[in-house]
Amino acid sequence: MSNKAELIFVAVLSVVVLALAFYLPAVRTGDGGYYYEMLNSLGRNHSVAITEELRQMVSARIGYPLADLERKGLDGLNYPIHFFAYPLLSVPAFYFTKLLHIDDLKSFQITNAIIIIAFLIYVLIRCKSAALIRWAVAASFLLSVGMFYFQWTHPEILTGACVLAASLAFYEKRYLEAALLSAVGSLQNPSAIFLVAISLGFFLLELVLEFKRDRRLSLFARLLPAVPIGLLAISPYLWSLWKFGILNPIVGSGAIDYGLISLGRLYSTYFDLNQGLAVGMPWLVLAVPAALVGRVVRTATAKDALLKREDILILASVLMSIPTLAQVNWNSDNSVFARYASWIGMPIVVWTVVSVCALEARTRSLILIASLVIQSALVVVMGGMLKERHPRYVELQPWIRSIWARWPELYDPVPEIFYERVAGQEGAPSLPLVYSPIPGVMTKILTRTTDLHEVSAQVCGSGGVLRSLGDETRLSFSAVEGGLFYINGIMVCRYDVPTAIRLGNVTNPYMLTSGWSRPEATGVWSDAASARIVIPLAQASLGSLGVRITGFAFVTDRNPNQRIKVSSGSETVDAWTSSLGHERFDRAFRVKTQLVNGVQSVVLDFDLPDSTSPKHVGASGDERQLGIYIETLELAP
Repeated sequence: MSNKAELIFVAVLSVVVLALAFYLPAVRTGDGGYYYEMLNSLGRNHSVAITEELRQMVSARIGYPLADLERKGLDGLNYPIHFFAYPLLSVPAFYFTKLLHIDDLKSFQITNAIIIIAFLIYVLIRCKSAALIRWAVAASFLLSVGMFYFQWTHPEILTGACVLAASLAFYEKRYLEAALLSAVGSLQNPSAIFLVAISLGFFLLELVLEFKRDRRLSLFARLLPAVPIGLLAISPYLWSLWKFGILNPIVGSGAIDYGLISLGRLYSTYFDLNQGLAVGMPWLVLAVPAALVGRVVRTATAKDALLKREDILILASVLMSIPTLAQVNWNSDNSVFARYASWIGMPIVVWTVVSVCALEARTRSLILIASLVIQSALVVVMGGMLKERHPRYVELQPWIRSIWARWPELYDPVPEIFYERVAGQEGAPSLPLVYSPIPGVMTKILTRTTDLHEVSAQVCGSGGVLRSLGDETRLSFSAVEGGLFYINGIMVCRYDVPTAIRLGNVTNPYMLTSGWSRPEATGVWSDAASARIVIPLAQASLGSLGVRITGFAFVTDRNPNQRIKVSSGSETVDAWTSSLGHERFDRAFRVKTQLVNGVQSVVLDFDLPDSTSPKHVGASGDERQLGIYIETLELAP
């Protein structure tokens, strides 16, 4: 049997993925709560309408309230604004989990396992391309979307598998199958409808050419199968029009802003170093340039055409990406790479595999082997279903820290990616926002202005000036969306002497290098048994300086004394004990300046052995380990 190896592989992998689906815990992230809500509504009530009782039950199960992604229909009932195709497909698995008394959140990954099996059967057995092409396409999916999104209560596996299979069907000139597969994928990610349109367009073109050759051809009979495919692709819009009176309720929810569509976001979809397609499928970074060079060389030697039919797949990928660029929540929950990129990139996968497989045998083998090694290495590093903890979308990828520590100008992400991943949480913080690879040093600042004096005042506070560690010309500005700018360079805030620094609400907490809480209105609390302040100086020739600090110690009835020692280098420069009733302090001493990161600086180390938390002494529920609260710090010759 010609497909014996494929059949054995599919059979073995089917057992593996189904076993993993039942064994692994479900990962409910992003909009997964709403898909789970739809699943329960369909499974329990046999309806998409969301009742208050069901909402409360699901909210209690997932741990947060649901309502934002629902809308009241024309019939007065509440419906989810997402279409329900993926939850509907998961209903049989939902009933199966109830029968076996296991976590019904696993319904989605059981469905994902079945989708993966169906995908492999289609690609490896149904498709008729060369074996190398079919195996490479299957491997690219399994080692990316299949690995990273397997446990998600999201439709990435569904849309990714459908769009990838459709792209291969398009290459094989099975246009109706391509249209049908991409139509199924578009039910949850409507942008895939562009691949439906392209596939149907080529089907019609082929039909017209056949009709010109044979006028006896029955056009109506041949066109008829395209009608239900087209209706399937637009069924989410028809549903929304029926239930809500509008074509797209997601637009009405405020989640879409077409003014955000830009070349910068298009670039981010494919090449962003935190979440772009290149992150989730790094083998493309090697294979795509090799395929392009191979195409040019073959064209120059008259062995190949410069443009080929499968090149339309690149256009399909770009067209599918354009509506997603309007997402207000651009840095949305994902696993390793962006959810949208996980299916937008599938036509490029087929184009790349086909183009690489057309190269000379030795070159083709080297590229495919290297691609397999690169993609497998990503799986080992990032884990996917192999790791208990999936990468978080509000964390910087490991390689970003190395890039920004040395060459911050090489990567200017969409601002939302920067501020959510640097801050480690959803939502826009106050600007300017600083990335600091090491205490006291900044390499990237997101700001609203290119006025360096204004940014210095905002970042460094009173008496401070933002300066490069090296040549001043190394600081560079770059404009990004939203009228914002990045300042790139190796920067520190340097302070003139004399100066008085107020530590309340200081935008630049980077002089507070360790052991401090967030600055408050009038000052900043220590939050450890030891704390350090480093103040870079504008003048390089100063040998010693006078320092004055004001503030108060944390003392209570149960913690009546706070011992405080201040050191600079190996020298103790001051020590005292604050007691109940005498909390405030105003201390003056002299310190020798030190060289820190190549800059003459004042370094103050605070030893606070009596620091404790208000919760521990019964003063409040505050769990910070408080010792002293510094309000001002003055430097004098």
